[in-house]
This record gives sequence, structure tokens and C-alpha cells, in this order.
Amino acid sequence: MLGLSTGPVCLAYCAPILVPLIVAEDEQHKFFRTFRLLGLFLLGRLGGYIGVGLVTGILGSSILKFSKGTPQAVVSLLMGMILLAFGLMKNFPRLKLCEMLPKGRSSVGWGVVLGFLTGLSICPPFIAAVTVSAALGSLQGSLFYFIAFFVGTAIYIPPMVFLGPLSRVTSVNQVAKICLILTGSWFTIKGLAILLG
Repeated sequence: MLGLSTGPVCLAYCAPILVPLIVAEDEQHKFFRTFRLLGLFLLGRLGGYIGVGLVTGILGSSILKFSKGTPQAVVSLLMGMILLAFGLMKNFPRLKLCEMLPKGRSSVGWGVVLGFLTGLSICPPFIAAVTVSAALGSLQGSLFYFIAFFVGTAIYIPPMVFLGPLSRVTSVNQVAKICLILTGSWFTIKGLAILLG
């Protein structure tokens, strides 16, 4: 019930990452490709939630104190750097820096990594889930709770498959490429701000 009720908030936190990834693809997007990206993203997110469920089950309520510091900064920095790399490759493919980046320029391959990182990101629904899960006081209860929370929040992600065809619209595709850089910059700055206090 918590996942279902807070799912739109989770979608609002994931949309700045997912929408540009889906729409910034250079090749024409087919529904299967978008389904694959969303599936990998959700698989990664489930992995993140299971990891948090394990840690919460072991550490209990002290996880909240731990999660607000360096780990959150590292997650934000990693997401920011990945999104910035995609944005640079999509907008400036001939730059020397872009030529040095891995040649796999598709966002689909990185869907699971970004999904995992969003599964570790602190947002209001996530804090509520950690609080309730920590109060359960058992490893199995915490794991089951986070899996159920994932199912409730994941229901809102599949309709994003209909964004794939927007990559064919040149102006929308260009805006999405710029948004990759803006979103990547935001997460990078946020991570640095947390690290630097």
C-alpha cells in the first residue's frame, strides 16, 4: 500500500533520469527496445531495494543515519556522471573526451545500473519505507517489505514505454539530449554538495 500510494512520487524522482534516456536515443525507438530499457531499469531498481532491505534488516533504524551521508553522495555522483557521459556523447560525439568514453552509446545497456542507483536514492517514499522496514526488526520481514514496496511503486513505470516513439521527433530528441546533461549536472552537484557538507 505504501508503494502504491507513493508511486507517483517515485515516478517524479525517476522521470528526470528515465525520460531523457528513452527519448534521447538516436536510432528510431521501437517498443521492444523501450520495454528492454524499462525492464533492465526495474530489475536494477529491484536489486537496489533488495540490497537496502538486507541492510535495513541487519542494521535496523541506524540505517537512516548511515544513508544520509557519504553513500547518498556517491550514488548521486555516479548517477550524475553516467548521465553526463550519455549527454556529452549524444550532444558532442566528435569531442576528444567522448571518443575516449566506452563505445556502447546506447542507454539500454546502462538501464540496470541506473535502476540500481535509483533504488538506493533517498526520496520521501524511500525514507518512509526504510523507517517502517527498520521497525519490523527482522531480516525476512525487511526483505519482503522492500520487495512489496518495489511492486507497488513499479506499477507506474511501464506506461513510459509510450515515450519511445518521441525519439523520432527531432526537436524532442534534441531537448532530451540537453536534459541528459542538465540532469547529470544536477546529480553531480548534489553529490558534491553532500560530500562537501
